[in-house]
Amino acid sequence: MKLDIKNIGIIEEASVALDGLTVIAGENDTGKSTVGKLMFAVIKAMSRYEEDLELSKEQKVSKLIERLYVEVRKNSKTNTDYRNARRFHPSLFNDLFGFRKNSRQLTLFEEGKNTSIADEILHYYKKMISDSPAFNTSNKVNKIIKSLEDELLIIESKEEILAKACQRAFVSEFYSELNSKKTRKKATVLCSVGKRDLFLMELKNDEISKFKLNDDIPPFDDVTFIESPIIMHLVEAIEHSETLFEIENIEDKTEFISRFSKPKVTLHIKDFVSKLKGANYLLEDEFDSHLRSIHREITNIANGDFYFDKRKKDFIYVKGNSQNSEKVNIRSINTASGIKSFGIIQLLLHAEIVDESSLLVIDEPETHLHPKWQVEYARLLVELVKNDITVLVTSHSPYIIQALKYYSEEAKLYNKTNFYLSEKQENGMAKIEDVTDDLSKIFFKLSKPLQKLVWE
Repeated sequence: MKLDIKNIGIIEEASVALDGLTVIAGENDTGKSTVGKLMFAVIKAMSRYEEDLELSKEQKVSKLIERLYVEVRKNSKTNTDYRNARRFHPSLFNDLFGFRKNSRQLTLFEEGKNTSIADEILHYYKKMISDSPAFNTSNKVNKIIKSLEDELLIIESKEEILAKACQRAFVSEFYSELNSKKTRKKATVLCSVGKRDLFLMELKNDEISKFKLNDDIPPFDDVTFIESPIIMHLVEAIEHSETLFEIENIEDKTEFISRFSKPKVTLHIKDFVSKLKGANYLLEDEFDSHLRSIHREITNIANGDFYFDKRKKDFIYVKGNSQNSEKVNIRSINTASGIKSFGIIQLLLHAEIVDESSLLVIDEPETHLHPKWQVEYARLLVELVKNDITVLVTSHSPYIIQALKYYSEEAKLYNKTNFYLSEKQENGMAKIEDVTDDLSKIFFKLSKPLQKLVWE
């Protein structure tokens, strides 16, 4: 697949292929990470929009029912009215969603069928309200009923639904700062496979102003964004935080303030921790045969294995071989960050996250690796690509880039490897150029600081 970007963040223009190993090199603040986060947000939105749509609708309906119950309870004049109000709240919610379990197998949200079901329910409860003095004494009750009716009867197109899902993902990843601050030009994101466009979106003032969908099947079933092994130390804090992707429009100001006072993390961090926590310890022969050798190599490099202990709620490093091993908590000062970098790949293998239908985005892996391990890490990434796993790497390390070039050529992945250089232009915007056929541009750019120290 290919991603064409214009005027997103600091990126003025980019056309990036994702069909094996994709490497984006460049200095800091040139938009390298933006591409990975953009892909993460889009794939997450497309792969889970139906699930999130249903959850979102249930949350909105549930909230309206709670407001309805509070209003009715407030206006109850007698004990009988209050008892009716208490029955009214759970009864309405159960009836609204009970249709999913009946013999007709209908759901409130099935296009073309939800209207008649919603009408049936709302007719009953409108009559119930009009017949009861306790229920019709407040205009607010009728307003809430109208909002509930509107919410139940709304039918959106897939384009509208996906646009909303992408918008929420963008807010979570970029905090509503997607449009370029240096230019007023229209921002666009085009995703295509071969000669067929999957979707085109345009953004204005950090909002999706146009979304054209040609195919709602996402290019990948899932995506994982690896940022830093330090995140493994912050599992508890991240668990008690939330992403902006999880927060719907909140009408109640008190709830808005309380929810937004909670710690916030980006969607890719919460997703990453959730996946690592699913890493049960697997024996080597339990891995798919094509990934078994990769796991073995990581075990040899890291001199051990990683898994998540659900009882202790922490990551454990089993150091050494089976005959002479010790279990070490990863918070220990004896566990180097470089080892944890390899351990993350192990954990994703244990969690059975890495496969040919998912995209793996790795942001500047060299940060915690000395040169020797940078080369080893690059070799393992090429092994993943050889097993049909799509990998996007951003880097400013000549060691990583040269090693990826060397091992990909050794594996004869000529048609599955793409190298790009991200550079700032005179106008302060960055362009991402395809340099697959001439990596000297990357090395010249990244070696400039050393040249200045040694030769000038």
